Amino acid sequence: ERLADGFKASYDSEGYKQTAAYAGVGTMLEALKSAGLQLSIATNKRILPTRLILAHLGWLGYFEHIYALDLFEPRLPDKAAMIARLLADHELPEGRSIYIGDRSEDGESADANQLPFIAATWGYGSIEAAAMAGHWRPLFLRFARGGKVIATGGTADYLAQHYDLNTAHSQAVTDEW
Repeated sequence: ERLADGFKASYDSEGYKQTAAYAGVGTMLEALKSAGLQLSIATNKRILPTRLILAHLGWLGYFEHIYALDLFEPRLPDKAAMIARLLADHELPEGRSIYIGDRSEDGESADANQLPFIAATWGYGSIEAAAMAGHWRPLFLRFARGGKVIATGGTADYLAQHYDLNTAHSQAVTDEW
């Protein structure tokens, strides 16, 4: 327990600053927020370092809700319960919410809440195609000229079809080069 407490103290004071963003994620967040989408986080990471990391990366303003297992007393049992709580607390519209993650647990938690799941195949957990359920969609990011981020693998079409992205904003999240 002392070792864990020491790690938390070190991580919460300096270690979180070592977190590096994957290329294109900041641009993608800006494009999604600019398109009028409401962004939330449901993470297994503790709430304090989550907020510190988001502030450090300059991303805190992109997210309207930030949930972590330790945000509540008693602590939530798992990610599926956390997502359910987030959906209920903020009355997020059924049929207009999705979950994006990089681990099989994320997809299973989305499934438990009847949410479509988009797999970040380049993330920390890096879901392999063979491990993905047939109804999960992969998310691939690339850069286009002018710094626009491009979502490929059918993700842009899915977002545009289900979330009414207008033409001006959907250019930032598109399958077209």
